[in-house]
Amino acid sequence: MAEVSRVLPTSSWRRRELTWRPVRSLFCFSLHPRFFGEPMTAYVIADVQVTDAAAYEPYRPLAAASVAQFGGRFLAKGGSVELLAGEPQPERIVVIEFADPETPRSWYCSEEYQRALEIRQAASRGRFFPIEGAG
Repeated sequence: MAEVSRVLPTSSWRRRELTWRPVRSLFCFSLHPRFFGEPMTAYVIADVQVTDAAAYEPYRPLAAASVAQFGGRFLAKGGSVELLAGEPQPERIVVIEFADPETPRSWYCSEEYQRALEIRQAASRGRFFPIEGAG
């Protein structure tokens, strides 16, 4: 196979020669999930303000069990939060990882989580939103 060379400027006073060789294998692409159409990771971010700590306690094991049932895992839950900019100060941040962008909605709407959600809504207020990973 022939080599292809091209001279490209890298600055106004210097030129650099680049050489491309035809790719003989697609191995370099095989490691990237988007090449084969594999789904991206997705996350659920929760910003929660607990209003009744005692009533909130039963929510935790129910929510954790429902997340596990859908193949999710907690990356962060309720640790200390340092606000770098903006308002209001977050009280409790939770980050949950799921295998693909469709699973967070399926989990949130599932019967298993809906039982936990009733408890959470009675004992806290906050926001839950899914985001796609950058992969």
